[in-house]
Amino acid sequence: MAEPQERPVISFVAIHGIGRQGRGETAEAVASALKLACLEAEISFDEIEGSTFDGEPEVSARVSSPDGAAAVVNFVDAWWDDKVEPPPTKPILQWMLRITPFITFFTISSWISDLSEFSDTFRLKGLRAAELLAFPFMLVSLILSPVLMIVLVVLNVVSNFRPQAWPRVAELVQSVFGDAWLYRSEELDDFVIPHLRKIVERAKESSDYVILVGHSQGAEIGRRLALTIPVDCCVWVGGADSHLAIARTLRRSPVLPYLLWAYVLISPFLVSLVIYAVVSVTLSFLAEIFETVHLTLEAARVGASALRVADVDPWSFMLRSMADLPWLVAFVIFITVVAIILRKAARPPEDVGKSPDCSVIEVNSLADPVCFGRSSADSFVRYVPVRQGTAVLREHVTYFEKSETGRALLEPVFSLKRLPKPFVPKFGFLTQTVAFLSSCLLIACSYALGNVIFAKLSLFF
Repeated sequence: MAEPQERPVISFVAIHGIGRQGRGETAEAVASALKLACLEAEISFDEIEGSTFDGEPEVSARVSSPDGAAAVVNFVDAWWDDKVEPPPTKPILQWMLRITPFITFFTISSWISDLSEFSDTFRLKGLRAAELLAFPFMLVSLILSPVLMIVLVVLNVVSNFRPQAWPRVAELVQSVFGDAWLYRSEELDDFVIPHLRKIVERAKESSDYVILVGHSQGAEIGRRLALTIPVDCCVWVGGADSHLAIARTLRRSPVLPYLLWAYVLISPFLVSLVIYAVVSVTLSFLAEIFETVHLTLEAARVGASALRVADVDPWSFMLRSMADLPWLVAFVIFITVVAIILRKAARPPEDVGKSPDCSVIEVNSLADPVCFGRSSADSFVRYVPVRQGTAVLREHVTYFEKSETGRALLEPVFSLKRLPKPFVPKFGFLTQTVAFLSSCLLIACSYALGNVIFAKLSLFF
């Protein structure tokens, strides 16, 4: 968009996510990230004093590259926090209790999908560490999910009998999860999106180009906004569109939560049976081959037929090695039937899965569960480095502290030739080792559970 002669005006309209947000905070964060990237790319970033938008102070700057490409960038804060009232704690906790199990499973499957796509995109060689990374997370999730459910049950009981017992907990639930709960309702449709549409319309009047920047829930709100009013580009930072789409779909599909609960309760046991069957079939097949080779060598030594030495029917080789195959067939049938039933029961809103008619850039972190799940197959994905140690717990709220986020914001403004190459995450030896050991541990535990279940079922069949 930047041109040497005309200096076009480009407005970044920043949409915040869940939680209590101050007016102007998100626009300032976007400006800060863009400034970091400009310094890194040797692009000048000169702030313009006294800029206003709709009567409010606005961050503006002139950016120009060494070869003369330049533009004026405005950072418009699309603040909507005052348009909704936080809901009561009780319905939020009840909602969290209902959706936590299958949201956890969805997050795991989305991460595996994202990691697999990441491996394919960057053609990682050797051990597929990307997919294996999901196994440690899966182990932690399977352990923590029951603990989280117990905590939610306790909180629900306390909120029923002593609503004012834990005011800080209530405030946290309302501020962090309240907006997500409200997103299920029509309040955002009635109050927030129309308000944001007016802001974008005013930005279009004073700009040559408009770029929507949405963080977390703001990315999903921005996506729906961009479906109703044309913009030039969208940048979703840590977007939560996949999870929020599920929340909206569950709201409109009365039967779906019960079906998902049944699936969540049954699938771990069935998957364990399948893993047991796969391992058993593989080991049986290898054992049969080893035995056949051994008997063949023994027969050659004594000058007899290997089959006569074995004293078995030749067809029993396949039958014995495939004894557990029916469990695999049952699993495939189960998955197919479940997929058909869930598809019939789901009533997603019409806009779910639709993308704006413009370029879309997704800024994601491989350690941020909120952003798991691609917004669109046609979007451009950019990654940020994962924070180290306990700082990773703040991964979702630190995107704008990283210059890699600023690079993604600069891509619509300047040619990629003028910018550093996009960041590509790498997996070290320690990461691969932990991922591999976690995979082995999870498979071993699943095999043990499947063995127990198979033994119990054998008593009845």
